[in-house]
Amino acid sequence: MAHPFPPTLADVGRLAGVTAATVSMALHNDPRISAKTKERVQTAAEKLHYRPDPMLSALSSRRKPESKRRVLANIAAIVDDRWMKVSKDWVEDLLQFMKVTGQHLGYDLDVLYVERDLASTAQPDRLLRGRGIRGMVIFPLYDGELHVELDWDKYSVIALGIHAIEHNFNRVGSNAFMAMNITCQHLYELGYRKVGLAHVLDQEKRTRYEWIGSLAKESYRRPTRFKIVKPYLPDDFTESKFIDWVRKEKPECVITSDERAVSFLRHAGYRVPEEIGLSLLTPSYETPEMTAGVGQHHSQIDATAIEQLHGMLMRGECGIPKMAKETLIHPLWINGPTVRQVR
Repeated sequence: MAHPFPPTLADVGRLAGVTAATVSMALHNDPRISAKTKERVQTAAEKLHYRPDPMLSALSSRRKPESKRRVLANIAAIVDDRWMKVSKDWVEDLLQFMKVTGQHLGYDLDVLYVERDLASTAQPDRLLRGRGIRGMVIFPLYDGELHVELDWDKYSVIALGIHAIEHNFNRVGSNAFMAMNITCQHLYELGYRKVGLAHVLDQEKRTRYEWIGSLAKESYRRPTRFKIVKPYLPDDFTESKFIDWVRKEKPECVITSDERAVSFLRHAGYRVPEEIGLSLLTPSYETPEMTAGVGQHHSQIDATAIEQLHGMLMRGECGIPKMAKETLIHPLWINGPTVRQVR
C-alpha cells in the first residue's frame, strides 16, 4: 500500500542512516557532505520517491548569498544541553528548519545552550544583549525548568512543545491528543479491536497525559470501537516487564512512544505485524526501521514558531504574557510495515 502522503526528510534519513538535516544538505549538494553520503541519501530518496517540501524549497531559495535581505534582529534558539547526550538528532532537525524560516523573514538565528552558554555566565542578559538578541525560541526543556534567571521583559519568547515549563510563554507544538485520535482511527480501519498503550510514565507527563486521555475516551464512544487493555506505564521501560504485560493483556496492537518495543516483541518471538501490530506515537531517527505511527512534521512546527515570534517582535510584545497563546500542529499518519496493510 502506498503512503497516504509523501515521505519526509526524516523518512529518507532513517533509511539512509543519517539525520534529516544531513539529508537536506546532501540533496542541496552541500560541499560539507561526503560524496559517499550524498550517494546513499540519493538512493534512499529515490527508493522512497521523495519529493522536496514545496514550502521549504521556497524558503531555501531565499538563502542564496546574492540575495539581499535586511536583518531585522538577532533571535536565539535556547537548547537544553542534556538533550545532546540523549537524542540530539531531533534538535539538529528543528534547528535546520528554523534557520531557513528565520532567514526568509530577515533574522539571524543564534544557537545558545542553557548550561554551556547561559548558566555559565553571571550575567546572561548581558550575553544576550551583546549578541543583539531580541527574541528567542525555547526548545523543550529536559525537566521543564530553565535554571537561568533572565529579565524576560526584554525579550519576545516562543516555547516549543506542550511540556509544561517554568514560565507560561506563548507556545507552538504538536497536537498530542489528536495524535492518538488519528492513531485510533487508522488502527480501527485496519481491523484492530484490542489495543494497549505502553511506554514510560514520563512520556505521558511530557504530553500533559493527552495520549492516555485521548485513548481513554475510546471506552466512552458509542458504539465502542476498541477494547482498551490496562496500560503499561512504568517509570522504567524494560524488555522483560513489557513482554510480561503483552502476554498477560494480549493486545492486538501496541501503541507506544518507545521505538525499542519493535525489537522487544521480535526478540520474544512475536511476528510483527502478523501476530501483533505496533504503532509509534513519536517516530524518531533512532527507530531501527520504518514503522507505522504519527509524524510530528517539524518543518511546520518550526516555521509556525518563527512566524509567531516575528509577529511578536513587530508588535513589541515582550515578557511573560498574562494569557498565553498555544498553537498546535496536527500530526499525520505514517503507514509502515509494523501494522496490517489494507488489501
